[in-house]
Amino acid sequence: MNIAIATDKFQHSGGMERYVFDLVQGLLALQITPQVFAMKSSAEFTALCPTHTLGQFPIAQLRYAVFNAKVQKRLPENHKLIATSLVDNADILICGGNHLGFLQATKRKATIKDKMTIKRGISAYATAKKIVTHSKKMADELQQFYHVAKDKIITIYPPVNSENFYPLSNEERQNLRQKFGFSDNENILLFPSANHQLKGLDLIIETVQSAQKDVHHPIKIAVCGKQAIQHPLIINLGFIKNMPELYNAVDFTVLASIYEAFGLVGIESVLCGTKTIFATTCGCTEVIKDTDGLFFNRMQPETLKQRLFKADKMKLENNYRIDNPQDYILYNPTLSHHIDKVLEII
Repeated sequence: MNIAIATDKFQHSGGMERYVFDLVQGLLALQITPQVFAMKSSAEFTALCPTHTLGQFPIAQLRYAVFNAKVQKRLPENHKLIATSLVDNADILICGGNHLGFLQATKRKATIKDKMTIKRGISAYATAKKIVTHSKKMADELQQFYHVAKDKIITIYPPVNSENFYPLSNEERQNLRQKFGFSDNENILLFPSANHQLKGLDLIIETVQSAQKDVHHPIKIAVCGKQAIQHPLIINLGFIKNMPELYNAVDFTVLASIYEAFGLVGIESVLCGTKTIFATTCGCTEVIKDTDGLFFNRMQPETLKQRLFKADKMKLENNYRIDNPQDYILYNPTLSHHIDKVLEII
């Protein structure tokens, strides 16, 4: 089978870029070598397979339209197209988020760039043969905002490479805590983010400050992302490439996202044995068992405060780690299973 993949960035960046990297590796494992078409790419990624780096058009409002035109011109006729970018005529269009849903959730007024992105999305969804959403939340939004037919949409939750994400021993975790500078008596909450405002950092800081005087273990927020934050509660880690180490080193992972189509970090965290304090706005809460009652309503900050108290008690009683991660996940997150599901519908 000949497969082409169209994506915005074929390099380390966010969740969708990591998904494309895994998708390529999964196809290669089946002796399928895809061709990738991207605006931007890195040497590490392009070493995997033939890559066509088509450039990023300098005028942001026209960027997606120009990229779509280039892909349509360059795409070989005998290739099936899997797209994570908003390009037309995809055999499978992967939807990890949508712009109209994002604008509604953030209550932001649409700019010219937003309107152009929405227009491109309408065309891409209309011309795609099948659309794979990474959560039921996204499937619902495509029907609500873009009037996509229900039978055109299939929800397949995204994969995680379980060979990389798994719990480490207590001794290994202790060594990692020293490596990252985490104190034993502190409750370290990991905040993985490329957009702190969207992921709800302000709400988390405010709530932690409110809860701090009533907990046994002082709470610190370990921010993993390029944007540094100057605040007494914050430990700035910068961009971390080895995320499995970090998930294992911390005590909990926290997100209070205004809008989160899925949130692969939630699954990665659980697979490393680290429980998640997540807002129910995160799509991944559909498939993580809230056995410990740590999910919260971001519209009711008091619920986050109560979850912080619960997490503090769990750390005090030493029952805050996950021994059997797969018991907490309601789908098969292995890459091979995901690739099989995608190939079934292409």
